[in-house]
Amino acid sequence: MYAAVPCYNLPKLHEQIRDHLPPVHTSLFSAWCEVKQVEFRQLSDPTYRYRQPLPEDGAAVHVEDVTAPDYLTLTEPPKAEPTLVSPEHPEGGWKVWECTVCAFLYDEAEGMPDEGVPPGTRWDDIPDDWACPDCGLASASRRLRARAGP
Repeated sequence: MYAAVPCYNLPKLHEQIRDHLPPVHTSLFSAWCEVKQVEFRQLSDPTYRYRQPLPEDGAAVHVEDVTAPDYLTLTEPPKAEPTLVSPEHPEGGWKVWECTVCAFLYDEAEGMPDEGVPPGTRWDDIPDDWACPDCGLASASRRLRARAGP
């Protein structure tokens, strides 16, 4: 229905369509009953295709409508990507470490309070047995990204 909506525009899209959504099932049983009705109908009529009915008061947005919101337009300018530098010649200040597998970023200035690493903890002070919280890669498999500190 709304193809190619970027994830950062989902809250805006939800605000516009929340009054036009079909009613929510109040129980798992009612959802199961609806699915079973469709399955039984498909068994008796193989050409039957289920289509979710639109609400009576639903507002249709046509492609030709020039007043329709453009969800493919970037609403904020892209942030500049930090440049990679070698660990042997780092620039001063806080540094950001990036996982080579999943691109998880560890910012020395922010730390990871949810993992017990307070803000301001340098990468060298993190134990070698620490692993990436996203992919589990060991801390020795990281590369340094430059970033200005406070």
